[in-house]
Amino acid sequence: MLNATSNVGGLLLFIIGGKVIWATGFVMLVGQFLGARMGSRLVLSKGQKLIRPMIVIVSAVMSARLLYDSHGQEILHWLGMN
Repeated sequence: MLNATSNVGGLLLFIIGGKVIWATGFVMLVGQFLGARMGSRLVLSKGQKLIRPMIVIVSAVMSARLLYDSHGQEILHWLGMN
């Protein structure tokens, strides 16, 4: 509830400032709604067999991305790819 309240407050400030890109916001709204529906159905039907590997994979990919963003050129040089 607190998160929703802060989101509405932020949205109101952007609306007042005229900084809302409505088309992009609508696409994001639809994507979030569909993703939440599909995700909740998958969790209820598959349970931990799906969630645990998914968390591990997403965490590994995010870690690799952060590592590459901060030290990408050094890693490529070390691997002989640069």
